[in-house]
Amino acid sequence: ALVSALDSFFLLREQGGKDVDHDGRVSKKEFSKEQGAGSAEAFSCLDPDDDGQITREEMFDLKTRFFRSRLSHLTVEEVRGWVSSERCVPIDMSEHLSAFRAHEINGLSLWKFGVKNPSLLRTRLGITSEIKRATLTQAICREIEGHGCLAPNSMKRWYSEEEGKGG
Repeated sequence: ALVSALDSFFLLREQGGKDVDHDGRVSKKEFSKEQGAGSAEAFSCLDPDDDGQITREEMFDLKTRFFRSRLSHLTVEEVRGWVSSERCVPIDMSEHLSAFRAHEINGLSLWKFGVKNPSLLRTRLGITSEIKRATLTQAICREIEGHGCLAPNSMKRWYSEEEGKGG
């Protein structure tokens, strides 16, 4: 499944992928086309060496780290708790929580919505604020990098916070 997801990302534009110039890499310009707010943050997450190109190797490494992250294992309700926590996503997302439930956004879904195709945050979840979309994408990337609120050294505090909210 991982390889097929990577292949679909690198397909030629006319085949539904992002590789417009057929060079086997996705540039910032290719990625950002039609993405809108959140695309700069997502691209930065996908391009760890900051060379302006996403290679298959970079994408494979990031997606592997995402699948290993605690974020990818969250249920729909746990994602809603994560999105609600100011420590995790430092912006008020309360008006969008029903959309996360309605679209059954679990941890695995966050890869598609927040990193691979951040325009879905607007078109599917109705998050019209550019700042909210960018902040959510940054929070997802922090989790993938191991610096988010779900990182092992942060978990105890996050669970305590959630229990204080009543779940």
